[in-house]
Amino acid sequence: MYFDINVTFLKKMSLSKLLDEKRKASRLIKDKYGFLIKIKPVWFINLADEEKVKALTPALEVLPCNFVIAAEGDSEAKNIAFDNNITADFEIWFDFVVWDENFEDYKNLFSKWVAPILPQDCSKLESLEEFNPLDTSWVCYKYMGETHYHIFYTLVKYLENYKFPYDNRNLIKNIIELKL
Repeated sequence: MYFDINVTFLKKMSLSKLLDEKRKASRLIKDKYGFLIKIKPVWFINLADEEKVKALTPALEVLPCNFVIAAEGDSEAKNIAFDNNITADFEIWFDFVVWDENFEDYKNLFSKWVAPILPQDCSKLESLEEFNPLDTSWVCYKYMGETHYHIFYTLVKYLENYKFPYDNRNLIKNIIELKL
């Protein structure tokens, strides 16, 4: 299956080729979950707090991207799917991953060139540079606060920047070059 591609093989690719492969995989993810093809980004949300997931889900329906949420549940929205069986190897194909403080495997995620949205006070990653439109060295987005509103605000902030291909390409390049 396409999703089981060897990560070592991907690491030998140029940035352009890697982004092409992620686009192909994104289409397969959309097919797998029945998402609309015309909506570009596909995000993975993995939050330990079930109440926060329940509160956030209705707000995700209005955003122009697709979401796979690691939880039990269902949604009538065409851009949201629930799947509790996402493996670490599958995460590489998402454009972004939203985590909370329970995020333990950050080195594995960065080694697969997936940018996270994390809480501002995530102690393990406080040294990572957050998005700054005037700087090009950032590797993640951080939400300030504990509620689903803070996460939603950061998702919107990222989507505003996603419109600029240079910024998204630069983000992936920075993650590839990141030394942890």
